[in-house]
Formats: sequence, structure tokens, C-alpha cells
Amino acid sequence: MEDIVSSASAVPIPVAQPSAVRDSERWTHGDFALISSDHIRFRIPAFYISVFRDMHDLGHGENIVIQLDDGECETAAIIDLFLKFVIDNKAWETPPQGLQDMLPWLHLLDFLDKWDCSAAYETLILHAMHRVCHGQMFDIWAFLLGAHADDADLCALALKTEAARSVWKHTPEQVKSQVAGRRCTDPTAMSLELWHLIPPDYGWALAQAWGHHMVTATAVAATDRFPCPCPAHNIMTRWVDLSGEFRWRLASIKARQVEAQPAPASGQGAL
Repeated sequence: MEDIVSSASAVPIPVAQPSAVRDSERWTHGDFALISSDHIRFRIPAFYISVFRDMHDLGHGENIVIQLDDGECETAAIIDLFLKFVIDNKAWETPPQGLQDMLPWLHLLDFLDKWDCSAAYETLILHAMHRVCHGQMFDIWAFLLGAHADDADLCALALKTEAARSVWKHTPEQVKSQVAGRRCTDPTAMSLELWHLIPPDYGWALAQAWGHHMVTATAVAATDRFPCPCPAHNIMTRWVDLSGEFRWRLASIKARQVEAQPAPASGQGAL
């Protein structure tokens, strides 16, 4: 095997010799072939990916082979997940329980975005919204998916619905460093690994929404005639709709980002 430098990552990636490529056990029929970054060949119909569809329309024939090299969003596992989603209409056959269960879906979003699969991208978001509304997905995983997709509606829905009542369970394999019993969207109860996956503007808006809730709840607790024996615990675990405050905070930072963009140079306007 020889090494080449990927144009996408500038990291040496081993190139498989023909004998090293294996066919997918299921996906063996189609007019295009995708070879995953871990050397699995998938044959699929062109119409599932618009880029391939365009190649076909331009008369490039039916023997196009695309070698993929992204080690995260173009692996055999992600391509298989993509095909099950767009062909079998299967998404989250079992509710995601931990961060490792969500990572493939974040990578799938990246794959759909890279290959301009806008219809599938939007459908995946709608699937997540449906599951949140029916209590089939924890709020934090829906929020993470929405933040990764830059979809404020999904994030706000995750903070508004019954799913927002979910708390971290006392299960070491699932929770690790999070605080058991705390609200899943509480920024102070999230692991560092989870924080790293949330885009900064979404993380900031969530933290600000929670901070506003804490100040308000603390003021209310101070005037309560019958305070909870553990008011801090009550404030941190009780359900409250954070969606409106989150939307306002996110919109404010998005507006500042637009304002901070440099103005077009003189003479560079539209012709």
C-alpha cells in the first residue's frame, strides 16, 4: 500500500490496492460505486445522490467509481447508515442512549451536507423533531443534532417539549462524568466530550438561557413561603421551558456575527 495526501484533510491516508477492496454484503446493485475510506465498495443507484445524478445526466456512463477518504463521515458504517435511511427509511430504530450512539448521526449529517443531499438532510431533521415530540429521543441528543445542523428550531423544540424533562441516569456507562439526576441540557452537568461537539454559539446561547433561568428561579425560591429542603437541587432539576430565552440569545449572537462581517470593498458591488 502507498500513501497519498488527502486534499480534504492534508493527512496521509492509505490507498487500498484493488485486492484490498471488499464488496458490501448488501449494497451490490446500482449504476455508481462508492468505495468507503475503509475500503468497502457500495454499488448504489445514482438518483440517491444529486452529484452522481448530474454525472449520469452529463453522459459519464454507468461505471463511475468514487474513492472516498474522510475517516469520519465517509466510512462504511456511515455509508451503510445513509443507505438504510434514504432507501429503507430507517432512522434511530432504537433511541440513542449515549454520546457514542449519536456520533454516527452527526457524521451522517456531514456526509449529507458534503454530497448535497438536501432532501435527505431536511428529512433527517424532521425525523428527529418527530421523535422529540413523541418522547422517543432525549432532549440533549436532539439539541446536539440541531446545533450540529445549525437548526435553531430543532434545538428550541428539544428545550420545550416533554423530552426536556429528561435527566442523567445513574448509569456509569451512559453518564461517566456527568452529574446523575440533573437535567440533560444543564450546561454544568455536561461532559467535556459533549461540550466539544456543540458549536460555540449554540453552547453560549444554551448557557445564557440556563443562567437566566437560575437567576429567576433563585429569586423566586427566596420568597417562597414553603421552600424545598434542598432548593438548589430543586432549581437544577425541575422542568422549565428554556426555548424562548435560547432563541433570543442565539438570534442576538447571530446578529452580532453578521454585523462583524467586513463590508464589501468599494467597487466590488454586483454588476
